[in-house]
Amino acid sequence: MSTKITELVKNVNSLQNVRLVTDQDVINEDTATKNAKGFIKEGIIYINIDRATDDTLIHEFSHLYLADARNMYAESYYKILGNIQDTEL
Repeated sequence: MSTKITELVKNVNSLQNVRLVTDQDVINEDTATKNAKGFIKEGIIYINIDRATDDTLIHEFSHLYLADARNMYAESYYKILGNIQDTEL
């Protein structure tokens, strides 16, 4: 169990849509979910503390922010996406 991740989530426990899970908790899920550091299901962010790294919580939140940006500012979202599509990471 990662202490940093556990402490981070405890510090944001006012965010009711964040849950800590373990490999055992997701054993009956599909392969992608079982192997994930974190995932979003029905609006709840799940962080697998057996697999997560320091950036997992931020990464999962970014999915929600990007989905919101796509819905609210579609033209700008797709323009930015097009601009970064061919860049190297």
